[in-house]
Amino acid sequence: MHMLTQWDLAIFHSINQIQSRVLDIFFLWITEFKSFGWFLLVALSTFLSKRKDRWRIALFAVLLLASVNVLSHEVFKPLFHRPRPCHVLQEAIVRTACPDSPSFPSGHAMSIFAIAVFLGFYYPSWVGFLGFLTVAVSLSRIYMGVHYPSDVLGGAILGMIMAFGWRKMEKKSKNQTSKIKMTHQNPKCP
Repeated sequence: MHMLTQWDLAIFHSINQIQSRVLDIFFLWITEFKSFGWFLLVALSTFLSKRKDRWRIALFAVLLLASVNVLSHEVFKPLFHRPRPCHVLQEAIVRTACPDSPSFPSGHAMSIFAIAVFLGFYYPSWVGFLGFLTVAVSLSRIYMGVHYPSDVLGGAILGMIMAFGWRKMEKKSKNQTSKIKMTHQNPKCP
């Protein structure tokens, strides 16, 4: 466990101690993006898509994001109750307001990985852009001084697991809808 803590701190310091006005602006923007950005991604994917099932995908994406938010803030953070580096490391460079909520897992990382993986299933041409966002959001949390790398990694893993779970539920919903449509289109004659 001690080696993991050393690894976590070493990576945290190597990213957090970088001094760059450009990165300050970029990562602050990425951090603030969460407030509306995930829903903007869902809206864009819905309106730009020609898929017939885009509205169902959008509905499941919104439900995914809502469940990520609840699980992150109401279950995992209180369960692990890990202090943030901005609260306990005097040498941390804190570039944004330090949240009062616990550190593990990173809700930003959990959200972006969940929505990126989920939308990537349906919009494979977006994978490069979504991958860039996952890296940018993940690095921003460490650079801003509000998360350890293990918080981000934990959030990423949990977000991906949730994306796969919601994808499975969406496929099941699609199959159920198809069965209902077939039943209504081909009623059996008595």
